[in-house]
Amino acid sequence: MGYFDDIIFITVSEIKDFHEPANGTIHGHESYSLEYVYKGGMRFTTGGRNVILQAPAVYWMKKGNFYRYEALPGTARSQIWSNFTGPRAEKITAGLYEDIPSGCVNVHKPAEFYERFREMLKLYREDSPGNHYKMVILLESLVGLTIEASRMESIASPCSGSINKIAGRVRKEPLKNWDFKLEAEKNAMSYSSFRKQFKKLQGVPPYEFQLQCKILYAARVMGSRNISVKETAEFCGFTDISSFSRLFKKKMGISPGSYPRPKYGSPHEDSVIEPLNFS
Repeated sequence: MGYFDDIIFITVSEIKDFHEPANGTIHGHESYSLEYVYKGGMRFTTGGRNVILQAPAVYWMKKGNFYRYEALPGTARSQIWSNFTGPRAEKITAGLYEDIPSGCVNVHKPAEFYERFREMLKLYREDSPGNHYKMVILLESLVGLTIEASRMESIASPCSGSINKIAGRVRKEPLKNWDFKLEAEKNAMSYSSFRKQFKKLQGVPPYEFQLQCKILYAARVMGSRNISVKETAEFCGFTDISSFSRLFKKKMGISPGSYPRPKYGSPHEDSVIEPLNFS
C-alpha cells in the first residue's frame, strides 16, 4: 500500500441555497465526513446533542452515527463536503474530536477554506487516479485550517476559555437565573470587561445571549411537544406573550404560532411540562 492509499474518497459534493424539508432529514453515515457550511445555517442533532451552526462553520461526522438535519426557519444553506473512509479517515476524525470535542468550529479563513474545498471537488470530478494524492493533501490542509481556527478561538483573549465555558453552560441551562456579574467576579474580571469579551467571542452581550438561547429552547419545546404558545412562553420565563412572539419571530424568522408542531396529541395532553435536556 502506498503512502496515500489509506483513505478512499466516497464523494465530494456541493449544494447551494438548499432548503431543508420542514420536518428535517435523518442521515446514517457509513463513512466519515468533513463538511463546510459557507452560507446560511442549520441545526443538527446526534446522540441527544443539539448543535446550531451559522456560516462560516465546519463540522465532521463519525462513521456509524445517525444525524438529524433541520433548517433554521427562513434560512437556506450552501455547503460543500467530502465523505471518506479507511484508516487515515478514522485517524483524522478521531484527531479532530480529540482537539475539538464539540465536533464543529467557526472557520477563521473562510475564503481559503472554500478555495481548497473547491479544488478538491474539481479533482474529484476529473476522476483521474493521479489526483488522489492531491486530494489527500488538500484534505489534510483543511484539517489543519480547522484546528488552527479552534486554536485562534482559544487565544482570542486570556479569558476566552472561561467565557466560552460559561456560554456553553448558558446554552445548556438557558432558563436558569444567571448572574453574569457574579460569573465575572468568579473569573477575576470587572463586569464591563467580561461583557466586552463575551460580546467579542459570542457576538452579543451575555444577557442578550441568554435571551437568544431561551428563544432557541422555546423553539425546541414547541418542536417536540404539542403545547400552546402561551404555555411555551410561560414555561420559558416570558411573562409578556406579545414580547415573546416578537422576539421569537426576530430570532427564528417565523412566528411561534406558525412554528411546526408534532402531528400527534393535543395542546393540553402534557399537564406537567418537564425540562428538555439539550446541550
